[in-house]
Amino acid sequence: MRITLIILMSGLLLGGCATSPRSNEKQITLGNFKTKILRGQTNQKEVMRLLGSPSITTSNAQGNPVWTYTRQAFDQKNQRFAGGITLYGGDDSFTSSSSSSYDIILTFDAEKRVEDYSVIASEF
Repeated sequence: MRITLIILMSGLLLGGCATSPRSNEKQITLGNFKTKILRGQTNQKEVMRLLGSPSITTSNAQGNPVWTYTRQAFDQKNQRFAGGITLYGGDDSFTSSSSSSYDIILTFDAEKRVEDYSVIASEF
């Protein structure tokens, strides 16, 4: 009986240290972007398959397509402390959050292949 109680209490204390699960959605990073989008090789269909529809489509001075992708990510972590007793309705947890965004600007040539690209990233 005593061992069962100890195991249950240990499980409750350790469970209090667990954080909320992170989003498991597929995200393209700058590293894998550079390995998949190759200047002079990757065409518009491949870009659409990898990144989806662009946020903005325009043309440059030569009349070639320019696609802009805007991505934003928000990460929030909740954590609860264990081992203490909270009295009077208090809460022994904290939340931290971060945000990042980046713009990918792709310029295509006359054959609809990536001619050039730039990435503008920020984190806060």
